Amino acid sequence: MDNQEEKIGFKSGEPNSVDELEKKLPGKPLRVFAKLFTIFGVIFSSVTIMYYLLPIFSFIIGFMIGAVITAFMVVSVVLTLGGVLTFEGYRSWIGNHMYDVPSFFFNVGENSVKLMPYFYVAAIPAIVLTSLGLLLGIIGQAKYKRCVGYIVTNAVFLTLAVFFTFLFIATGIPF
Repeated sequence: MDNQEEKIGFKSGEPNSVDELEKKLPGKPLRVFAKLFTIFGVIFSSVTIMYYLLPIFSFIIGFMIGAVITAFMVVSVVLTLGGVLTFEGYRSWIGNHMYDVPSFFFNVGENSVKLMPYFYVAAIPAIVLTSLGLLLGIIGQAKYKRCVGYIVTNAVFLTLAVFFTFLFIATGIPF
């Protein structure tokens, strides 16, 4: 057999790229919407879990916000060559109010009552988006046999979001 001849099962020429292969798969709009609902559902479910376990995550959140505020202060002073320090309002903010938001999270035990009404802003979208992602994953698996990852991911995060929402409703207070 000559090397120039095509072999059975192989095609000569350029190999197909991943994008070309994905375009050939059936159900692209369904997969796109399932992916979007899954991504946003996971984000909102993670926020719901973190919100309920806020006393555990409060130090991490306070530290991250404090680091961002400190970086903003340093960058603003460096980029203006210290000129920003000539403004009374900026000096007052640095001296008196710069760490008000991070200290709010460091004292989350005292401040959790202020945050309680906002739990449902994260919980309801988490449940709705993961439910829609799960439904689209089930439909995609039934029709196209390519959506198991969406089903598993959405099922896990839907279970976690519902669990922490029920805990919040039952106890009325975060962890």
